[in-house]
Amino acid sequence: MQQAMQEMARINMRINEMDKQSIMRAASLENTSLSEFMIRHSTISAKEVIEKHERIRLSEADTSLMMELLDNPPKINQKLQTAIASLPPLHND
Repeated sequence: MQQAMQEMARINMRINEMDKQSIMRAASLENTSLSEFMIRHSTISAKEVIEKHERIRLSEADTSLMMELLDNPPKINQKLQTAIASLPPLHND
């Protein structure tokens, strides 16, 4: 069975010696290479940051309000009609 080859990319960075030693020690404690340690932990951190910024978390009260508004939307008033009319047209690509 042949696996698709992933294209590899390189990241170069400069860090102070104290931080480097700390990261090297942590990698050693986890019995992994410095590269693997940095890839694993930076990827986990990146996913957490993306999740934090892309997901909306609502309180129970806000969730109830949102569900109520979806089930029973308010009537469109003139201000909303004006706002809708000012939006650019949607393109289905």
